[in-house]
Amino acid sequence: MHCLENMLLILAQRIRAGESSNQELADDLEMLAGASHQYVPEGGKEPLADVNDKWSRQYDHLMRQHE
Repeated sequence: MHCLENMLLILAQRIRAGESSNQELADDLEMLAGASHQYVPEGGKEPLADVNDKWSRQYDHLMRQHE
């Protein structure tokens, strides 16, 4: 799964859980929308990789609940 796809799933879980403020969610959504044009095909380093790793660690508990 690409970083953008994973981060959109994390964002959806954050919205469902109500763990983030509306302002924080809106800021993160704007960031993702701006980064969508930087798509990198399989095998390349994605520009969102670092943020994706951070979110994956920070919101892991939300993703496990969704499984």
